[in-house]
Amino acid sequence: MSTVIVRDQTQADCAAVFDLVQEAFSTMKYACGREQIVASRLFESGEAVMLVAEDQGVIVGQASFSRVKIQGAEQWWGLGPIATTPSRQRQGIARKMLETGLARLRTMGAAGCVLVGDPAFYMRFGFLQGTGLYFEGVPAENFLALPFTTASVSSGQVHFHAAFDACAP
Repeated sequence: MSTVIVRDQTQADCAAVFDLVQEAFSTMKYACGREQIVASRLFESGEAVMLVAEDQGVIVGQASFSRVKIQGAEQWWGLGPIATTPSRQRQGIARKMLETGLARLRTMGAAGCVLVGDPAFYMRFGFLQGTGLYFEGVPAENFLALPFTTASVSSGQVHFHAAFDACAP
């Protein structure tokens, strides 16, 4: 049985990551269709934690964490995009990347992490709905937050990294 490792994304991974993210989001109901561009821009910015999951030299997953802006708060990060090769979904790869990324954010002194996604999946990791944080245009049930400290901000509008402008209407 193969072992999936999670590591930092490198320049050599970029083409494989672009294709993987494009394929993974191609059938997603709420995808903007340009998530691969967001991931590329985040990597190019040098301002994000970019992880890949690798299995025997093949990239099978990718996760991006980037700083977000919330008035009155510092050190908050956003997750996304996160993708797994469609044929490898439901094998724990996204879980492994998410847990690795969240652990990294905690060691960096992050106050918390937000995301837009499926509550049924992300609430298993401690993400919460209805925290008072919001992202304009996204239904409240799909905007989730995971505060790392009790002193985390309790409300406010979240602004993602400029790379996400690729998904703006």
